[in-house]
Amino acid sequence: MAVNFDKSYTSPEVIVDILQKRGLNIDNRQLAADILKNVGYYRFSAYLYPFLMQPKEEHVFKQDGCFGNAWELYRFDKKLLQMATNLFLAKYQELS
Repeated sequence: MAVNFDKSYTSPEVIVDILQKRGLNIDNRQLAADILKNVGYYRFSAYLYPFLMQPKEEHVFKQDGCFGNAWELYRFDKKLLQMATNLFLAKYQELS
């Protein structure tokens, strides 16, 4: 059974444009596009959520919303996950 997708591909550069138009501060457009290429917008978008104004469904960013802050949240979360995974694996090996 074929699945039809309504949305077409949007390049990271275009996504950066959209984010800026919605009020997100982006100091380095090329770096932001590179991050979106490597991480993927849908994975990274969760870290933009705290910077959205209410109601969140309008996709308008707060004045202090910054791509760099979202990137720092992403990196922190990734390190925390790695530490938790390593701790879990160490405990699992102890019990084995």
